[in-house]
Amino acid sequence: MADLAQLVSRLEAVVSRLEKVGGGDAPGAAAPTEGVPAFVEAFDDLVAQHVQPYVDESAKLGDHIKKQATIFTKGCEVLRKILMVVGKCSEPKDEKVKNKVIFSWMETFAAVNKEEMKKPPKGLEPKEKTNHVKMCIEGWNVFSWIQYPKTPAVWVTEVHDQVMYHGNRVMKDNKDDRAYVKSFKNIFDQMAAYIKKYHTTGLSWNAKGPQCTEEMAKNLSAGGAAAPAPPKGGAPPPPPAAGIPPPPPAPVGMPGPPPIAPKPGANKGAPSEDGISALMAAINRGGEVTKGLKKVSRDQMTHKNPELRKQHTAVPFVKKESPSHKSVASSMAKKTVKKMPPKLELEGKKWIVEHQEGANLKITNCNMKQTVYIYKCTNSTLQIEGKVNSVILDSCKKFGVAVNDVVSGVETINCQSVKVQAMGVCPTVSIDKTDGCGVFLSKHCLDCQIVTAKSSEMNISIPKGEDGDYSEYPVVEQFKTVWNAAKKTFVTEPAENMG
Repeated sequence: MADLAQLVSRLEAVVSRLEKVGGGDAPGAAAPTEGVPAFVEAFDDLVAQHVQPYVDESAKLGDHIKKQATIFTKGCEVLRKILMVVGKCSEPKDEKVKNKVIFSWMETFAAVNKEEMKKPPKGLEPKEKTNHVKMCIEGWNVFSWIQYPKTPAVWVTEVHDQVMYHGNRVMKDNKDDRAYVKSFKNIFDQMAAYIKKYHTTGLSWNAKGPQCTEEMAKNLSAGGAAAPAPPKGGAPPPPPAAGIPPPPPAPVGMPGPPPIAPKPGANKGAPSEDGISALMAAINRGGEVTKGLKKVSRDQMTHKNPELRKQHTAVPFVKKESPSHKSVASSMAKKTVKKMPPKLELEGKKWIVEHQEGANLKITNCNMKQTVYIYKCTNSTLQIEGKVNSVILDSCKKFGVAVNDVVSGVETINCQSVKVQAMGVCPTVSIDKTDGCGVFLSKHCLDCQIVTAKSSEMNISIPKGEDGDYSEYPVVEQFKTVWNAAKKTFVTEPAENMG
């Protein structure tokens, strides 16, 4: 209980620090844009209509469950302040500044030790409300959707599935608590619908607002109010000094400037009306038009004088290749694909591993605030020591990663022949558009959820015993769907011998 009280106090401190940036009432602090964005108002309605019923139901189940609901509402308040900044500022170009804005809420939730929270508090029977506590712990991961720029709603759906894993047990063992579980489940349903409407491919930054700069991000974390960046073209004019009246408005009803006469020679190539009339008059003269033509004598006619025909023999045309064409062709032949330099460094709270080939890598001194993003690495391995928030493999080929503990999970996207080994706790492994993926789970994460989509050649290996051997199980790739007349619906099930 003492840890929860300390966490709540830290949450309140973060909320108070973000109020000024999110459109608060700090004296002398100007908001980047006026008014409340539409998606912030929609988020307020979501909290009022769907989060508050969960808080009311939690209050009926004791102080510990009520504390968890209070922490969840504080997380909603922190998320609202971040949405206010996003709605008033344009997306920062510097990734470090963006991370300071987006990951500011994680500094608060890092104080929650999930391993200790899994244990019921003193005075609470182990079998009484253990699943209640675990359900709420999984629900806190929903705020991580702001980290996913492509499919944030999918992340909310995955968290929803983790929540209902424990929620179904609550409803099975405690029928009187079904309203409590349904109120919590409804939050994730509404959150997914909200994200699909307002933040389909990530946070909807205000393109017309001032860019969120390093100074704004520092004030966000320090609790100050950031002034908007000056518009392009210079700072706005200063206000008039005291006692000096403003300049009078422009007079109304003044005549406009006279039309500008065309410059002489502006339409030099265009024929005039007099020239057209003279041409038509000459054409209408009939046979008299040919009177001014020069007479050609017999010796000047080429069809009657062979010598003239020899002099005017046409020379065959030979097309010569342009030198510029040769240079372009040679440059295209010599052009090669630019090889990107390998990269392994920590940017803010994200480890970036890119363009590694044939390397054995290791990341140490990690913490649960950090994420690991691996992009276009081939024929390499990576060992992650410590506990991280999440691991993402994107467009990798023949790559292996081994991680100790993961808070959210491991995700592979557009990969080929990759291997993932979880030596500690790993809640989920997501395999998307991947051909050839081997997952090795330790005895500590046998309850890991494997989510697959548009992938093939997937195998899951778990330890047989203490000798270090693994048993391999294939993941089904093909399904069959048939009409069930009794249930009056289509039923989908794995195809036999298609693992």
